[in-house]
Amino acid sequence: MNKILIFIVVIATLFSSLLLCESVLKSSAIIQKDASPVSFTTISNGNSSNTKNTCSSMKSTTSGGTLDVFLDPSPQPVRNNDQTKFKVFFLQKGGIDKIQNHIDYDIMIARDGGKKLFQASTLAGQPGIPLHTAEGIVTIPYEFQGTGYYSVNVTVYGILFNEIRPESVIFPIHVTPEVAGTNVKNTTTTLTQLRPPGPILSAQPQQQQQQQQQQYSFVREWGNAGPNQFQYPTGVAVDSSGNVYVVDSANSTIQKFTRDSKFVTKWGSLGDCDGQFDHPTGITVDHTGNVYISDHDNSRIQKFDSNGKFLTSWGSKGNVDGSFDSIEGLAVDPSNNVYVVDSGNNRIQKFDSNGKFITSWGSYGAGVGKFRFADSIAVDSLGKNVYVSDSDNRSIKIFSLTHSTK
Repeated sequence: MNKILIFIVVIATLFSSLLLCESVLKSSAIIQKDASPVSFTTISNGNSSNTKNTCSSMKSTTSGGTLDVFLDPSPQPVRNNDQTKFKVFFLQKGGIDKIQNHIDYDIMIARDGGKKLFQASTLAGQPGIPLHTAEGIVTIPYEFQGTGYYSVNVTVYGILFNEIRPESVIFPIHVTPEVAGTNVKNTTTTLTQLRPPGPILSAQPQQQQQQQQQQYSFVREWGNAGPNQFQYPTGVAVDSSGNVYVVDSANSTIQKFTRDSKFVTKWGSLGDCDGQFDHPTGITVDHTGNVYISDHDNSRIQKFDSNGKFLTSWGSKGNVDGSFDSIEGLAVDPSNNVYVVDSGNNRIQKFDSNGKFITSWGSYGAGVGKFRFADSIAVDSLGKNVYVSDSDNRSIKIFSLTHSTK
């Protein structure tokens, strides 16, 4: 009787192993399949081509069919020795472009069919352990050292705090040669400056306008992995005294330097208490020296004095006034009002310097006053015009203050 039971157990185990191997092989075959780009415009040395894309934005479904993943490289085309930022959007299935929150993921970059060159979890100091994004949007920087074909592999390990069987999608990337003359330390820009209003003394064109040469020379750079250096800097701002503030997102810290790069101080750590951060992204400094940080995964804005003393914070996860869904860029106007790119809610919100809500505008779409994952923002010196980079619509939108009530 015991021999019969043992025989049955062995047969059942062998059968289960065969089914598992078959499943793994099928999954592997799907994972290795290249993603289909949304816009398959191919540019190679300035000419159209039917070869692999160079790469434009790409969207594909994960191997298990659970999510859509949108990959947006910037700048494009991707060139050798350029710093490329890969923005990854995790989207709910069905082509509705709705962000899926709380994703466990990892991202790898490799030579096409070759060895792994980059892994996001390694950059974050936890090799092989999935990372987590509460907002469903992540940005990965990488500088390619060599032309040719590469792949970006995005793998999802969990959704809404529930572990899933890993699902991947592979995006092909074609890295083209750098443009001659772009990797130099001195850049000369020619500006055409028109004469101010006044009597024209001569009708000759060369006396009606003047040519002015401006030359910018490389000064210095600083920062690398290590103490008082950077792991993953995502934002920088300068105050009226020339001090430089840097957001080091992976280290959840803000660092302050003098104008000649001497370290002054730093503050912050990983967490959700006052003065702590969870993947901070943007930064701006107002005209009195106060520093504002977009605390991305904590869905809030934090305000500090110039030495890092916590002053106040505002915001929470949501879509009502004063709440956020994926905070990106920040800006201040001459009155120290704070403008926030609420990217996941496709809107701009305006607050006073203490976080009191003033107004907001924008919605999802491609029309006038609409956004698709807006990213950065700037305000002119008069506080009248607001400039917004609308990433997925590939445009810059300008808004003017037309009416104000007090």
